[in-house]
Amino acid sequence: MEKFGVGSGYALFTVDSTGVTSATVLNSSVSSNDLRYDKGRVYLTDGAVLDANTGVQLGAFYINSQQQASGPVAPDSTVGRAYLLYSSNASSTRQINAYDLKTFVLKGSDPIGEVSTGYSSTPAALVRWGSDGLAYIDTNSFAESGQLYILHSKLVRDLPNSLRTFLLVPRLLPRPSPAPR
Repeated sequence: MEKFGVGSGYALFTVDSTGVTSATVLNSSVSSNDLRYDKGRVYLTDGAVLDANTGVQLGAFYINSQQQASGPVAPDSTVGRAYLLYSSNASSTRQINAYDLKTFVLKGSDPIGEVSTGYSSTPAALVRWGSDGLAYIDTNSFAESGQLYILHSKLVRDLPNSLRTFLLVPRLLPRPSPAPR
């Protein structure tokens, strides 16, 4: 079985019942803290898109002509789009960007607005759900806690309303078991 991995570079790992048996660095020029695989491509948090099997960079997503996008990404080859959660370094203002998977061109963006968590937080993961939904988690690097944001977006499906947050769920502790009767 083969698995893909990122960090300071992109690698292919061969895994069997004893664990990792070999690792091959396929691209040493990329850096990412997460990856998403979709139809033979790997999408990285630094905006790069790689051929999953060779590590060759096929393209990249950009915020503008000089700034490569960065943030959690959710590709969806069924609709030909990748959604990237962008947040500038010193800001808690976030936006969802939609990119064309063939051309890597920015097709639209929707601001989420100011996210106030009460602590320094970083968007950690973005997932696509339902016909028009995206969800992401903010994490706090000092404690293993975070908040889940569930969104509907006109970028995911052409809805008349703009992006809106409809649910904020704090991390919950397990409910104590009831006392035996």
